[in-house]
Amino acid sequence: MGSRESLTTEMLQIKMRLGNRLLQAGELAAAANYFREVAQADPENEEAQRLLRACSHLSPHDEFAQNASNWLEHRHATEPDNSFWRHHRIRYLNTLVTIFPHLQHCLSMANAHRRILELGGGGAFTEALKAFYPGFEVESEEFDLRFPFPERIKNGKYDLILCMEVIEHVIDRPTDSLGWTGTFRGNGVDSMLNECRAMLVNAGPHAQMFISTPNINNWRAIDNLLHFHHPHTHYAHPREMAWEDLRGFCEKAKLDVVALHYVDSWGNHGLAPDAVARLKRLLTAGGFSVEKREDNIMILVRPTHHAE
Repeated sequence: MGSRESLTTEMLQIKMRLGNRLLQAGELAAAANYFREVAQADPENEEAQRLLRACSHLSPHDEFAQNASNWLEHRHATEPDNSFWRHHRIRYLNTLVTIFPHLQHCLSMANAHRRILELGGGGAFTEALKAFYPGFEVESEEFDLRFPFPERIKNGKYDLILCMEVIEHVIDRPTDSLGWTGTFRGNGVDSMLNECRAMLVNAGPHAQMFISTPNINNWRAIDNLLHFHHPHTHYAHPREMAWEDLRGFCEKAKLDVVALHYVDSWGNHGLAPDAVARLKRLLTAGGFSVEKREDNIMILVRPTHHAE
């Protein structure tokens, strides 16, 4: 057996190798932890010092993304049988990263309300919000979004309203004139967005709303059509939207888009990479765009007349 000194040296070498692997994989925050341990144990290790400095050159946004990824990975690993965490973990990460700049801006404001409203009721994501933004009060409550919001909600002042994977579930208001038949008019969505706009105006010019929804133009939807299936990726959704649908609803509600992101949150719903490659070749040959085919649309909006 080697001496304690040689064992310590061996362990430091192992930590350096692990740190380098993480660095190559882009896991900068995790890599920095290993390099920091080595640098503290061996102050003369110039390589550890250099790599630690390289890992530390992260923007606040990138550092947050890395920390959020690590937290969600750990949270998922502690409950391997929880299918909801497994299915939505990447969406949670995409959401946290998208809203990060806005919430950081709110934290720097003296007149921010430090409140977040989560439409559609709370869930696993509420836990993530509270973990990363303990300075914010997170409110989650279920009520019929197609009608005027409860007064206690409407009169509240929130820096951010979250509408995550909700808008595709909002059906029209009931009507007696058409019985059980009818045409989708979107009046339920219109009412919800108008209520949210009024709340944003009441909260102040900094207040924003985050909306995420499945992208009906995603690769799985196209594959479904070509195999004679309905394009919806989830049959429980009354209406899945393309960006033009969502943009139209926002314009009608006088909401300006601050940020728009197409992201893959569900891995094309299990569609194999070779199938995606074939679809890309097919669309390209027909002169159609292969852009904006990710499975999730995420936007930040604010009232039209509140441009800064």
